[in-house]
Parts: sequence; structure tokens; C-alpha cells
Amino acid sequence: FRLHFAVFQDLMVLENCRVNYSGTSMKHIITTLLLSVVLFNVAIAQEDTVTSTVTASETTLDQRLEHLVAQLEAKRIEYHIPGMALAVVLDDEIVLEHSFGLSNIGEEIAVTADTLFAIGSVTKSFTSAAVAVLVDEGKMSWDAPITEYLPWFELDIDFGNEKATILLRDLLSHQTGFTRMHFLAINNSLNREEILRAAILAEPWGDFRSDFLYNNVQFLASGYAAGKVAGSDWDTVVEERLFEPIGMNHSYTSWHRASSSEPLALGYQWDEETEEYDVFPLRTIDNIGPAGSIISTGGDMGRWIRFHLGRGEIDGERILSNEQHEELWTEQIAIAPGVGYGFGWMLHEDGGIVEHGGNVRGGCAEVGMFPKDQLGFVLLMNVSASILQQESISIVRESMFGDINSDDGGDIDFTPYFGNYSANFGPFNNDTFTVQDKNGALAVDVPGQMLYELKPPDEDGKWYFTLTNQIAVSFDINDDGGVTGMRMYQAGMTFEMPREGVEIAPDIPLSELQKYLGKFYNEEKDSTPTIVIQNNRLAVDVPEQMVFELYPPNEDGVWVCRVTDKLQIRFIEDENNLITGFELMEGYDLILFDRVSEFSTEIPPSVESVLAAFDLRQREEVLASLGTFMFKGVTYMKQSGLRGTVSALVDTTGRMLSEVELGKYGWFRFSIVGDTGSMDLSFIEPEELDALKIKQIRNSSPLAWIGDWSSACSAIELLGEEEFEGNAVWTMLLEYGDDPAKTIAIHQQTGDVLVVKSKNHIPEIGGFLPYKIIYRDFKEIDGVRVPTKITAQDDMTGASESTFATVETGIEVTDEAFRIEPRGRPTPWIAGSVKQ
Repeated sequence: FRLHFAVFQDLMVLENCRVNYSGTSMKHIITTLLLSVVLFNVAIAQEDTVTSTVTASETTLDQRLEHLVAQLEAKRIEYHIPGMALAVVLDDEIVLEHSFGLSNIGEEIAVTADTLFAIGSVTKSFTSAAVAVLVDEGKMSWDAPITEYLPWFELDIDFGNEKATILLRDLLSHQTGFTRMHFLAINNSLNREEILRAAILAEPWGDFRSDFLYNNVQFLASGYAAGKVAGSDWDTVVEERLFEPIGMNHSYTSWHRASSSEPLALGYQWDEETEEYDVFPLRTIDNIGPAGSIISTGGDMGRWIRFHLGRGEIDGERILSNEQHEELWTEQIAIAPGVGYGFGWMLHEDGGIVEHGGNVRGGCAEVGMFPKDQLGFVLLMNVSASILQQESISIVRESMFGDINSDDGGDIDFTPYFGNYSANFGPFNNDTFTVQDKNGALAVDVPGQMLYELKPPDEDGKWYFTLTNQIAVSFDINDDGGVTGMRMYQAGMTFEMPREGVEIAPDIPLSELQKYLGKFYNEEKDSTPTIVIQNNRLAVDVPEQMVFELYPPNEDGVWVCRVTDKLQIRFIEDENNLITGFELMEGYDLILFDRVSEFSTEIPPSVESVLAAFDLRQREEVLASLGTFMFKGVTYMKQSGLRGTVSALVDTTGRMLSEVELGKYGWFRFSIVGDTGSMDLSFIEPEELDALKIKQIRNSSPLAWIGDWSSACSAIELLGEEEFEGNAVWTMLLEYGDDPAKTIAIHQQTGDVLVVKSKNHIPEIGGFLPYKIIYRDFKEIDGVRVPTKITAQDDMTGASESTFATVETGIEVTDEAFRIEPRGRPTPWIAGSVKQ
């Protein structure tokens, strides 16, 4: 089984790029991350009914543009965006430039046509275009090894039995197999070459030329190489070969290069608790410039769109050949069904949309183009990230192509659909999706995300998300007209969610399903799925993935997966009609799984009996008696190639001081005393921690899972028995009320918690993503078993491994020992020196 979850989402706080979180399993079947992180995972599709040109409609262009402005202004207010700039291009003409709101709230400065905004990762399209110009000049080649331009930039990749050669093409399309190298990309104390020389020490995270893994550092390598080839630097190449000939006279490769007299939008972030804006000015990211440092105006970006819709030509001047421009918009690697990546552009098959978003601290942008209709737009905002980035594509499409005078759905009674629906797919485990009203429209509240508005149903009864035409829901209706469930459709898959309180009637008597239950194994895949019953249906529980429910067998004895018919199972019986295995059919592939165990007829253990065997309360008492612990050791951030020292001062009262020192690569320091906490990271200004971050940092403490961890849970479910690194473990699902649930693995003999997995967290660098912590090498210290090696991993930063050489107990310290004083930062590193 390979289930490939690919997500591209924008980082919420610091990053200057579109993020992809990708894992591997059941490849070729499920190639997108479901709705679990749909917040920014949108494959926008143009509807089949789209009119070929705007002017073909009876509605005038001015009316459509007025409608577009009104729609975006309503969304700006709803999503708490202080200021925006919009430009729309149609038939090689900028038909609209519009300014919204304020660039500076405190001084009440309005956004104008001259206001500069950060465009974040839209910068990548400039870097790839600059390379394309040099390819035209015969100075670079898409298929040249990067070492031809930077001989020392050799990433450690093995490809089969031969050493892989990374081409410029691989770097510009995020397919090297290296994840974000995040701690390098955000380190503003390093220059560009220092970042690249550190990057060659990193370890790969995925498969070369197979996994789409978004990587800013590798766009830096491409831009840095372009500067070397041109005999200057990336900034000069972009300015001289793109900005000047295109006529982008108010665009800069960094806010440092802009005049202090030019108006730069001040960045903000909305605080839901205080219902106020926090100031979030731009920070220095020049060292990663080719990946995201450009600032520009709406009008200049309108010219950038004209250049692209002109396939490299603007105002009669050809700046880039048709041939090389076509390379920019040619898919190099698939991201999800119907969505691929070219060179600095997201490419959508359905509708032919070309787009890219960008995010930096204090600024975000979206550029979208409909080349078939010679339509394009740019939306610039002075917030770090917004759902409006992706939603704007749908809004522009509907405003320019749709029936803006229609009032479909106004008479629909939404009441029958209101209610809770249980989700058990992907990372959702007994999570509740709530259907409710949102400003007169039906909406779905996705746990941990937001309330998504739905369009009125189409003729097939599907309610599409207003955010995207790629995701829809429908409702199951019984004979009495009652709503019994909801189905979600995405990427050719169907996810079923029964309504709360509704029991699904078995298709087959449950007694007849008993003979199939048990564990099965395939040695080549090293996979042990379990056949179980879920929702009164036979299902396959795949470790680390989800439970796939099955339709009853057809006349050929084939059980088809309800999520996707591309997955099918046929059970194998012996002469005594006993199940000995099953065949898994994935398209043209067939994989045999042998039965390794049946479900025991013995009474399974309960949560209470498992916990009682280890007496967690007694462990907590011993732990508390040992006072404050001091852990000291080394840390290795594998996917950034960084090594350093780590220390943690921690006790059971909740006090904690964690420090990571990486030399010239910076530091990470976290302090918690009682209900207050602070964070001091080398790449952002110090800040106070909110309650959620305090809780998350405490959960990562070396002591977090040693004592009575069960006391904080609102509910505990015993999931079953598994194996982890040769150890028999119990797996449990822990619920924490409104906080994200966690799954843990407990050593059956020692009671040590070996693995902790959480569906979502908000790391100090921003974003939402699942994470896993692995505890190893336990040692008994003063009567308690303590892990001396801890590996924390997620798909954005990769794996960070801390190994503690010493562990001391009984250290007598006051609260002051846990507090930190912020260190100095490079100056200037915040855009406060630029006149607002």
C-alpha cells in the first residue's frame, strides 16, 4: 500500500512560499491530502460552462469589474485584511487597477496605486523567467547539472544504483527529494552562499524526481547560479533582464533596494481573541531572495501578467522566446490529480489555469491567469496569509465568466442539512464536521480549520465549495426524506460521513463478516493491514493511513473500496473455506497479502487494564519527587544539515527552559513558567507564547510522557496491538476536548511511550501539519525511565534528533532560572526603516 498525501499550502507566519507536505503510501491511487488541510490545498478548475470571452455576455465589462471589486471588498472585511491592491488584465490591457483599505492602520494611510506589497513566492516565477532569458542567450540550459554553474553545490542523492545528477530543471520544479531545508531558509544571519554550502550537508526526505517537495533553498541555488553565469547577481539579472524591459519601474528585488520615500505597506495579523490587528512588518529575507523577496505594486504586476499572457512579449517587444516561455508552463512533476508544477508556476489541467501564491511575514499575494481567455489578475495583501489568496481565483472566474445576476439557492431550506457528521478518513479520526448557516449560505465547519461556504447544489446534488470547484459535498437522503449522511468528493475520491446518531444498516450480516477479520502481511511492502468492521461494513485498516470501507463483493468476489474504485480486494480461501489471504488490486498491479493472525476470541484488554499495569500515578509521584531535571546533549536537524547543542531544564510543575544552539546558524529558546511563556528565535523578534503554543511546547518536553500523561485526557480509546521497531506496543487514541487528538504507542512490557503522533499543530514557524515524536534509548535514572534520544519530525522541517549525554535530577532553581533575555538581531532586519 502506498498512500501519497500531497499538500501545497501557504505558511501562515514567516515563510515566503507555497508549502507542500508530502508523505508516501499507496502511490498511484490517492495523490492528494483530502480536505484535512484544504485551507490552502486548492486545485482550482474552470467550469465547463465558462464563456470563451467576457464580452460575449450581455453583462458589460464595467458591470463585471464592479461586481468583482464588491466581492473582494466583502471578503477583505470578512477575512480582516487591512489593505489590498488588485489589477486585472484582459486582452493585453490592464482593464482595472483598484486599491482597497489601509496600508498603515495607525497613521490611516490608504493603499494607493504606488503602494508596494511583498509578493512572496510569486518571486519564483521571476527567478525561473530570468533563467529562461539566460537559456535564450545560450548561457544556461534546463538540462545542465547545477554543478556546471556551482561546482561545489552537490546534494547527496542516490538514484537506484547510480549517483544522481541534479539538473537545473529539477531545482526549479521542486523534485530533488529534499524537503524545505527550513532552518536554513529562514536564517537571516547567513548570506546566500553560506546557505547553499550548508544545504549540501542535508539528507533527502523523499524520492528523487518522484515526490513534489517544496524547497526555497533550491530556488535560491537556481537564482544564485543565474547571477554567477551573468557575471553579476540574481538581483541585477532580474532588474536588467525583466523589470527594465517589461516596464516594472516600481518593483524591487528587496525592500532594502527601494527608496525610503516609496510607500511600503505595513504588515498585519488579525488577533481573534483581542479582535485587533497586530503589526507584522516585513523582515529581511534577502539571503533567500530568489525564492521570495520581491516587492511590487498592483500596476507593475499587471505588466508582469501581460508579459506572460503575451508568451514573453509585451508592447511589441519580445523579451523571452516562445520556446522558453512554453518551458515555464510545461508540467515537470505532478502535485495532485490535475495539478502540476512547471518552473515557478502551479498548472491546473481543468480550465488551464496558471497560478502561484506567495507569503512572507506581513505580505501575501496571488497571481492567476486564464491563458485561453487572455485574462489574468493579481491580488496583493498586507497580511501574512489569507484564504482569499486561493479563493480569489474562484471569485475572479465567477465575476468575469459567470452569471453575476443570478440568485440561485436563495429559496433552498438548509435546515434539513444542519447537524454533525462523523469523519474517519485521512488524518480525521472520529472528528466532527458541522453543517450550518453562514451568512445565508450552507457551510461546512471543518475541525481545526474554518467554516467553508458552499455553492447551491448542481443538477447532481453536489454542493461545491465557493473556494474551489475541485471539492464538493452531497447528502444521503433516506426513504422518509431524512438526511442520514454526507459525502465529500475530491480528486476522484468519495469520503462518507454518517450523520451523528444515525447507524448504518449492515449490507451483509455481521456474523458472516467475522471469518475475514484479522491481520495480513506482505513482506515486499512490509505492510500489515488489518481487516476490521467499521460502520457495520467490512474495511481494511492500513497502518499510518486510514480505514478503507468496502462495498459488498460483486459476482466475481471482488470487494471494491468505497473511497475509490481503483482499489479492490479479492479474498483467498482454502479447501475448508478458511481465509488464507487476499489479493490487492491497484490498477494493473496485484499484491498478495498472507493472513498472519485471526482476531482472538479472548476478551481484549481494556484501556483501564493496560494503564493499571503500569501505575502511571505512582510514576508521576516518583517523577515529582526528583524535582527539576537538566538534559544536555547534541541535536541534528537532518533535512537542514545542521548540528548543534541542546539543553532542557524542566520539572513536573510545568516550568521549562529549552535551548538549541547552532553556532552561526542561530538559536531556538523557549521559556515557560506557569501560564506565561516566551520564545526567542534568531530569525524573528522575541514574542510571548499563547496558551496553545505553551501546551505544545510542554508536550515536546523529555518528561511529557513519563508520568501520568493520562490525567490530561478527556477520553482514551485502545486502538489495538501493533509492532514498533521490534517491540510489541499498544496503540491508543487520546482526546483532549477542543485540542488536537494524539495517537500514542506504549511498550507492552515497560509502559514507555515510544511514539506520539498529532494530527495538527502550529509550529513556532507557522502552519498546520501533522507531526510525530519518537522516544528511544530509555535509561532508568533515580527510579524513572527517561528517553535519551528524541526524534521530532514533520513533512515541512523533516527530522530533528536530540541525543542527551547527561541527565541530572534534583536541581534546585527558582523561576528566574527558566526565564530568558532576548538576544540581539542583525540591523536592519525589520522593514521599519522604510517610511510608511
